[in-house]
Amino acid sequence: MADMDAPLIAMLVALGIFLVLTIVGLIALIRQARKLLQNVQALQSKVDEELTGLTTKQQETMERLAAVESQSQNISEGAARLTGEFQRLSALLNEVTAARARLRNPFSSLSDF
Repeated sequence: MADMDAPLIAMLVALGIFLVLTIVGLIALIRQARKLLQNVQALQSKVDEELTGLTTKQQETMERLAAVESQSQNISEGAARLTGEFQRLSALLNEVTAARARLRNPFSSLSDF
């Protein structure tokens, strides 16, 4: 009977060793998974912080862009007004030049008849 029990005992010991190694492997795997999860959470926190910072910078940039667009519009309007003023000034200078010419030669308009 001892002869028949030896293979059974060997099989049970092998099964026990297999179970112990499997449990140890699972524990190691769980520890690695926890460590990986912690690393992922830390990375996610950093990404969230960076994203918040980038969002803030984007908002600031959009506000600056809006201010630049507003200033550009103001400059364009000012340039249009200035162009109009220069045209009026040019017309006035042409009138002054014509008036001076008439004053220098007041009778030149009579020759047009």
